[in-house]
Amino acid sequence: MKENMKSAILQAIEEHHEALEPSEVFQKVQASDFQQFTDSVKQLQQDGKLIITKKGKLSSPKISGLTPAKIVSHKFSFARPLDGGEDIYISASDRKRALPGDLVMLHKLGTSYKGIDGVVERVVVKGSRLITGTLSRTRMACE
Repeated sequence: MKENMKSAILQAIEEHHEALEPSEVFQKVQASDFQQFTDSVKQLQQDGKLIITKKGKLSSPKISGLTPAKIVSHKFSFARPLDGGEDIYISASDRKRALPGDLVMLHKLGTSYKGIDGVVERVVVKGSRLITGTLSRTRMACE
């Protein structure tokens, strides 16, 4: 039943070319269980299929001109679009503290000498903050 609710929410949002109030979407999908509706909205947001605007409205990333992606590299800042395609370069100043594993919404996609590049609009879901590596200490010679 929950999958039907999510599909109905996405269909209702994509039929319009503007963000909708949650109450409008609730009525359009003819939902009766408000908790199931809000849980479905949260899950769709975490999956990068729906965004909640600053005004609290529901919208499709496509309608809003955003691309959902997952940060896959920190050193050179690349994000992989959730719907497939070429990795997108993000400069350090445009990353907005996103780390590998974070689900982000990208905007201002363009091309540069590095390939496709973009800017992080917002971090939707933070990934694991577990970082692995090797710590080494070097001895500095005193002169």
